[in-house]
Amino acid sequence: MSAPFEIPGFALWDPFRRLAEVPIDINAARTWAYSRRIIRHQGQLVLPDTIKKLEGHFSGEDMLLFTVHVFPDDQGRLWYFEYIQVPVKALIEKGKPVSIKYWQLLPTRWDRDGNVLRYEHARFFFNFPGIHTEKLCSDTVSKQLCKQFSEIVDNDSVKHERKVLQDRSLEIRLAGAMEVTFFKTGNSYDSIMKHIEKSE
Repeated sequence: MSAPFEIPGFALWDPFRRLAEVPIDINAARTWAYSRRIIRHQGQLVLPDTIKKLEGHFSGEDMLLFTVHVFPDDQGRLWYFEYIQVPVKALIEKGKPVSIKYWQLLPTRWDRDGNVLRYEHARFFFNFPGIHTEKLCSDTVSKQLCKQFSEIVDNDSVKHERKVLQDRSLEIRLAGAMEVTFFKTGNSYDSIMKHIEKSE
């Protein structure tokens, strides 16, 4: 019997440690953001109707997490966004292809001059079959998956925009989308990625 649906966890994406003074809790994080007036519209939040959309597709056993992303834009304005993070393990167990249009590659190794040598941490945002929301994301340090995301960046045949963020991460936005099915090979995560071109 499946466990009752709930979102038991919390994750914080805050490269500049803006939320260091608040407890690791979604309600405390939201209170902090409101007090600094960086919640400017409802689209920044995970609302109850978004959570309801997940029922029937995910359960408490999938170990979903509320995820808060705090970051400055190019003008130095601070932004706060909430997402629902779905572990890659859960996506593997579902066995369904997801649509990915946007991801970030985080630097994990630098040379003596501060130049990035490797990106072995990826965050991606996706659409799941049957769920109409832009609020799903995941996070991985799998070497194979990060390699696959990096190879797309170097593939000139896949139209995309690449941007270097203030924390030296790479932000990738596709003109179309990648249809991605995750699976395991032995003890390692892997995926099949298929590029879907944007229709004119």
